[in-house]
Amino acid sequence: MPTGNMPVGHSRAQRREEAENLAHEVWIAVLRHFARHQETYAEAVAPLFVIARRKIADWYVVRSRRPDPPATTVSTNN
Repeated sequence: MPTGNMPVGHSRAQRREEAENLAHEVWIAVLRHFARHQETYAEAVAPLFVIARRKIADWYVVRSRRPDPPATTVSTNN
């Protein structure tokens, strides 16, 4: 059963892979830009949330422009 904006046929493994890729992108961006953001915010953890929020928003924009993958069918015939 699809959840949220996930298309029918989009497997849990694909969602997990997308989540892992997004988390990876967030951490790379944090490592690259942490010092610059840390100067702007009083809380040390704030840059992490700012960068993560922006990466997630970017992911949704890219995802909305990408065509949905075709639904997969499972054959029950032997």
